[in-house]
Amino acid sequence: MIYMRNLIFNDLTSEEKELMNEAEKAITDAYNPYNSQSRIGAAVRTKSGMVITGSNIANVSSTVNLCAERAAFAAANAEGIVILLHLLLSAPMMMEL
Repeated sequence: MIYMRNLIFNDLTSEEKELMNEAEKAITDAYNPYNSQSRIGAAVRTKSGMVITGSNIANVSSTVNLCAERAAFAAANAEGIVILLHLLLSAPMMMEL
């Protein structure tokens, strides 16, 4: 089943909080020198409970950009993992200028 929802940290389960924390850590690995506010981290949970992360990578040629969720899926696939149970994306809050 696929569903989306907005998350309030205090309402999360411990597993969701772990995913959120890992996705937030992955933001630091994001590479986007063209738009510093567009940094995304992703965390996926595997069937075995392992958490794998990914972050977005931008290039001046937008056709080769890699979104965070694809990076996490690719990292899981590189480990031979094809069944993923949960995906959580995180991005820094954008501040008004």
